[in-house]
This record gives sequence, C-alpha cells and structure tokens, in this order.
Amino acid sequence: VLLIAHFVFPVVLRAVLQGTNDWVMLGARAVVTGEGLNRVCIRAGWTYVFCQICKLIIVAMIFPERDENATEYSLVDDILHQAVLAIDVVGLVYIVRRVRVDALKKVLGCGLGFAGAEAILSRFLPLWFEARESEFTWKHIIASLDSNVSIVWMISITALVFLAFCSRAKATTVNKPV
Repeated sequence: VLLIAHFVFPVVLRAVLQGTNDWVMLGARAVVTGEGLNRVCIRAGWTYVFCQICKLIIVAMIFPERDENATEYSLVDDILHQAVLAIDVVGLVYIVRRVRVDALKKVLGCGLGFAGAEAILSRFLPLWFEARESEFTWKHIIASLDSNVSIVWMISITALVFLAFCSRAKATTVNKPV
C-alpha cells in the first residue's frame, strides 16, 4: 500500500500543478510518462534479491559463528562484515549502469526497486506471518514507518551512486529539464 502511494502521489501532484515546471514535477513526469520505469523497478528488485543471496552465502561460508557470551572484539571480523554489507552498493552500481533510460528514471526506478524489494523481503513477510497473532505490538507500525524512511534513503543512495559512478556530466544530468 505504501509503495503504491509513492506512485500515486506524483500523478495527483501532476494533476494539481498542471503547467508548472518545478523540480517536483520532474519526478511526477518520470513516473507518469515512464514506459520503462516498471521494468527498471523490477530489475532492481531482482538485483537486490541476488545481492541478498550472495551476502547470505558469503556470510555463511566465510565468517565463523560468533559466541554470544564472548567479550572480545575483533576488528578484522567487523571490517570483513562491513565489506560484505557493501555488496548492496555494488549491486546498485551494477543495475544503475546496466539500465538504459534517462537519468531521472534511472535514479527513481533503481531506488524504488531496491527499496521495494527490501520492504517486501524484510518487512512485509514478517508482517504477514506475525500480524495474525491476537496481541498488538508496535513493531509492525515501526517497521512500516521504517519502510518509508528506507525508500527515501535508498533513492538518495541511488542518486549518489549515479553521480559518483555513472554520470559523465555529474551535476547537469539530473537537473536537466524534461
């Protein structure tokens, strides 16, 4: 429902602000007129799933099981664990470079695809299986709010990845009027 609202909001915004050329309208135009945006979101979502499977395999094969009662801290293990978490950024760089659409659709599509896949895999499935309990817990409401923040975060990270790794004219590509 929340992901659908993120697609509906720019359409309503375009209907309200007909004829204006603000920076908000760039996002609305990309969603409304984007033939390839759904395809980009789906490809980015599958890339996120592949990255999660790779992280799962690498963590299961390389890292030893940590003892819960151990008090010692290993800097090398922590650095290696953070390097494994960077696989998401590598997957994001891969999908941003592979998609052949304009810059705004690329950033919106890849960001929404990654955030949508993350929301489905890490927040919706636990909600689906755990919300059938008779007790009310706040963790599902907090997870849904965290999902909204994650969408903004992932679009921001996608824009940074695009500007850092994929753009030839770094600042002018995203700000170019449609």
